[in-house]
Amino acid sequence: MKLTNEEKLNLLTLKDWHTSYGANGKLPEMIMYDGPCGVRRKTPEERCNGTVHCYPAPHVMANSWDKEVAFNVGQAMASDCIDNEIDVNLSPGINIKRTPACGRNFEYFSEDPYLTAELAGEQIHGVQSLGVASSLKHFCCNNREWDRLSQTSEVDLRTLREIYTKATELILKKYPPKTIMCAYNPINGINCAENKFILDEILRKQLGYDGVIISDWDAVHDPGMALKATLDIVCTFETDTIELRRKSLENGIITQEEIDAAADRIVKLCEFVSESRKTRKSLDKEKRAEIAIDGARKGIVLLKNENNVLPIPKGKKISLFGDAVDFPYYTGGGSGGTFIKEGVKGLKECLNEIYPDCVQSKFRLLGHTGMLAGVISNVRTTYVRNAMDVAYDSDYTVLVVGNTADVESESFDRTSIKLDPMIEKSILCLAEMTDKLVVVIETGSAIDVSNWIDKVNAVIFAGFAGEGVNTALAEILTGKTNPSGRLSETFPISEKDLPCPIISENPFVDRYSEGVFVGYRHYDTKKIPVAFPFGYGLSYSKFFYSDFKCEKLGNTDYKVSLMVKNISEVDGGDVVQLYVRNIDMMVERPNKELRRFEKVYLKAGESRKIEFSVSKDCFEYFNVCYNAWHVDKGRYEIQICRDCNTVEFREKVLIEDNTIRDKILY
Repeated sequence: MKLTNEEKLNLLTLKDWHTSYGANGKLPEMIMYDGPCGVRRKTPEERCNGTVHCYPAPHVMANSWDKEVAFNVGQAMASDCIDNEIDVNLSPGINIKRTPACGRNFEYFSEDPYLTAELAGEQIHGVQSLGVASSLKHFCCNNREWDRLSQTSEVDLRTLREIYTKATELILKKYPPKTIMCAYNPINGINCAENKFILDEILRKQLGYDGVIISDWDAVHDPGMALKATLDIVCTFETDTIELRRKSLENGIITQEEIDAAADRIVKLCEFVSESRKTRKSLDKEKRAEIAIDGARKGIVLLKNENNVLPIPKGKKISLFGDAVDFPYYTGGGSGGTFIKEGVKGLKECLNEIYPDCVQSKFRLLGHTGMLAGVISNVRTTYVRNAMDVAYDSDYTVLVVGNTADVESESFDRTSIKLDPMIEKSILCLAEMTDKLVVVIETGSAIDVSNWIDKVNAVIFAGFAGEGVNTALAEILTGKTNPSGRLSETFPISEKDLPCPIISENPFVDRYSEGVFVGYRHYDTKKIPVAFPFGYGLSYSKFFYSDFKCEKLGNTDYKVSLMVKNISEVDGGDVVQLYVRNIDMMVERPNKELRRFEKVYLKAGESRKIEFSVSKDCFEYFNVCYNAWHVDKGRYEIQICRDCNTVEFREKVLIEDNTIRDKILY
């Protein structure tokens, strides 16, 4: 297609907040919108127009460890996009959870890049399979919200490649997104949108990305330097971007070849959109609603179940406490939040649908603001005098606690990983009133539970589970659904145990001095006790592992297999996790790293063989001396685990020769 130079320059920015230029009718004007939890239109009226669903936030999808869940959510989100004539879905967010306090953690998958890649890749596959483009974000090292526009992330090359760009590398090999959005923050002193090393050298040359790179909104400081860094579309509220690039061309700062290359990439994206619009078809709304509920069912994690207090038997009296009983915290704030027109069904209604009239009373004790359809309620509540009597008279007390979208949101981070002090007091107060207290946590990331975890009987981590949260919770509380979620991030015992401070001491520089020791890599290697480890989750079923085998196929290739049997009388799901440990370390490495996993659903008494292919990528690290992925010869250990801390089988293997992959020569 022949375009004038003026048309090419126009393509390199947006026409308005969410629409690309159409090159005078030669190309479609692409519409792009957030977001990670579902379609988020610009105005509250658009967001709540009844044509969108709120799906489990990415951290809940990750807690499912279920690739089918992520794919289905991707297709459902694409369907909402199609119904709203949206061409580019600005998700998924794959930033690594460096600290639990990051305000946007609910938008991200995990502290582990491999788990992130497996689930986010499936979501991208689901979205793009229906003809809607995905935009993977935010590349890269946007791990805090405070000072994100100015605070530089100082990261060494090995950490950058092993932790913060690894998920992108893995996704590009399998399900490359049509677009990638770069981050707001500077990296090693250079603004990400103008960082040629990050965008051109790593993302394009080393990772092989040939799609469209877009900026976050108003993230570009210098449009000319951004183009030289191979950023294609400047997303901005400013109106002078085209003129600035025109002057950059006239002054020799940018070249015609750079303009042509960016325009060519955008034209290919426009051609994809044009063809997709002719044939794309959305899933029906009932199917989408069921996908939202199913994702919540499979992503909710049972953390504690003392004396098998759950599930609640039929015929028991239940009392409900907490603001979130009526106004569940189903999504986060900022550009990543999605609110729905009808709101979300209350937990009382959902429980009574399963056990009619089982809920005798409910109380909003905590005084938090509630949320319904994106409107913040100013209703404040206080303790009800007869709450103590109700708790005494109930067989079960369920307290739903968490953080609202004005606590966990874009643009700021939490200053503590504890719940609000009044919430913790409420937990302790109710724990004295009843001997069957179930606490449900609705937050966007891990929290410190140390003040009260020993005082309660059961704990469920629901997270921001979307519009289906209370349907799924009611099913799990009553045993209609067997919980099968596993944690995609570690729950630390204390803030002092974190690998890095919640808030950087220097407002201008955030030093990633912990290196590759992020999340469980930090706790496990340094033998720091945790409240709940990465990969952890309970079930109403019991699973027995047997017949472990590890067969060597080549220098770095192994076939690993085992049998998993559900030895209970309850159908359920389990997650088999494979980690690799380097015994003869030539460089400092984590004690173990997740390399493979599989979620398996088994009926009562059913057995199934699980097989893993272990290859070079399971043993390698990034060698900065060679600027390449490297496997050192020596001894390694392949571990089959139930979670990061619980090893069922281990097999020592010997790598006889060093290997190098993707060596880069400068």
